[in-house]
Amino acid sequence: MKFIQILLILLLFSCSQNHSEQQEFFSELGTEKTESFKTLTKNYKTFLDENFPSKSGIGEQSREFIKRMLERKEPLSFDSVNAILVLREFERSGLRKDIFLYIDESYNKAYNVEHFLPERGQKNIDLGPINENFEELFPIDSIKISKTQKQISQKRERELERNRYIIPNENGLYNYALAKAFKSDTSLLAYCELRQSGLSPALTTEYAELPEAELKLWKNQIPLIVDFYYREMLWRYGKYIK
Repeated sequence: MKFIQILLILLLFSCSQNHSEQQEFFSELGTEKTESFKTLTKNYKTFLDENFPSKSGIGEQSREFIKRMLERKEPLSFDSVNAILVLREFERSGLRKDIFLYIDESYNKAYNVEHFLPERGQKNIDLGPINENFEELFPIDSIKISKTQKQISQKRERELERNRYIIPNENGLYNYALAKAFKSDTSLLAYCELRQSGLSPALTTEYAELPEAELKLWKNQIPLIVDFYYREMLWRYGKYIK
């Protein structure tokens, strides 16, 4: 009986702490962007219900979502109209830029995310000798395309790829708010550190094998909601957002 009481106390403490961290995260985002984020979370749950109706609970549904993303065999169903509305909401509030940037897109404010991340040792990378006499490798006379033509071509290519090539905003508000709120959580800090390096997390079979009690935790849902569900919507429907 005493063991059960201790377990209940620990569970209550864990839930309370998680709620406190979540509230701090929302506080950093601000009211408007918090509403945008909550809208995305709500739509993610609807998406899971529609794609995995036979699975009960967000934990098991998320597990199936991970497996489907890993296997890439069966297509996922998206409500395109609703997805576009969510994307427009993120553009309106500015939260999309806080999370993801399109290629060559600027961001007005850089947040000090590293302040909350573990210190990393300095590494010296030897790039080897650099051949500065590049004209011998690529003679200027042999390049028939003018600089202006090249710039126009590059701009056109960027425009074509803009809606497919998105990268995490390394020092954006989203990463900062998450790192600050979960500064004592090693797994979330590892996630923030990965994004701070300009990379997105990769889905693994280990992720899919997490116990349901862990998988359904809000902090473990964040990468799924943001880096896979939201990013997939951007990839599919970003071109329709003006």
